[in-house]
Amino acid sequence: QKFADAMRDKFFTNVRREATSAHCFCTECFDPFEAIVNTARPGAPESPCTVIFDLMGSHSGVPHPVLRIAFEKALGKMGLVEMVHNMYDPKAARQIPRAPFELWPGFAATPTQTTGGLCLAVDVSYRLLRTDTVLDELRRIRSLNPKSAEDFAHRMAHILVITRYNNCTYRITGVELDKNPTKTFPRRIPGTKPPRVEEVTFENYVQSRYGAQTKDHRQPLVRAMPTRGPKSEVLLIPEHLFLTGLTDEVRSDFRLMKSIKDCQDTNPRGRFQSIGDLIQKLDRQGREELAKFGISFDRHGLAVQGRVLPPQRIVFGNMTVSTGADWSRAFHTSNLLEGKPLNNWMIF
Repeated sequence: QKFADAMRDKFFTNVRREATSAHCFCTECFDPFEAIVNTARPGAPESPCTVIFDLMGSHSGVPHPVLRIAFEKALGKMGLVEMVHNMYDPKAARQIPRAPFELWPGFAATPTQTTGGLCLAVDVSYRLLRTDTVLDELRRIRSLNPKSAEDFAHRMAHILVITRYNNCTYRITGVELDKNPTKTFPRRIPGTKPPRVEEVTFENYVQSRYGAQTKDHRQPLVRAMPTRGPKSEVLLIPEHLFLTGLTDEVRSDFRLMKSIKDCQDTNPRGRFQSIGDLIQKLDRQGREELAKFGISFDRHGLAVQGRVLPPQRIVFGNMTVSTGADWSRAFHTSNLLEGKPLNNWMIF
């Protein structure tokens, strides 16, 4: 912002920084020019740098945040769920063979100003969800150590979980060991004037609101912070919270990690096909929502001329590998070019 203010005072008539990019400016009148600025820290010797300003293209009239909001609303109409700023499709979940995991395919989208105008950069993203719950993890920890309340709270801290009955995501902040689903909380009765409040148990609320039945009435409640909406802690039932992400045990399992990788479309052709399918679904199911913002997308991606690099050669002690970009098998089966003795070592 300091750099933008300096440029405004010296060169521009009306400059503001875009909310989503620290390097894009909008101006009423612009001519390409060069400027020399000092990039050194205060008190350090001067380090001049030449900055070249050029016109990227005319503004499309749709601000970046508006384009992102419209895109997310259209994906929400299609049944996609937001997790950590990306959108995922629970209906297209893929089961991981011989493992309690499922993979949700999704998309990461970022508005980008290019020389051709405002574009939406879309890439394929995946989210790994476990089919076991926070309650299952609690039972597993208790089976190893009956006095494991502090261990459980430490392991669950800051873990991202999802409630399947409404596909909302939360981040765990703590555990309430003295509370269980039979405890009550004040709830406002909808449709009453003046507003009236009644005491309702956590299990009855979840069952009446979402149709989710609670089986274990002695499990502790979990404190969590929603990833969207008001930032205030809520109490949730562990039985209905499903874990997400990878653990250290999973990362160390080579076969399981290979099964997870095989379920992903990592090659360029598969990723391009997935993005093409998204655009077609968006045109069919999200057109009405996008029309509210005056936005429409091209049915085909923007084609650019790419550069094909030759395969890289990896030289081992007994062979040379030059097949694709995956050398993990070669690193496990081949000799090193030169081995160094490790005489002095320490484990922390």
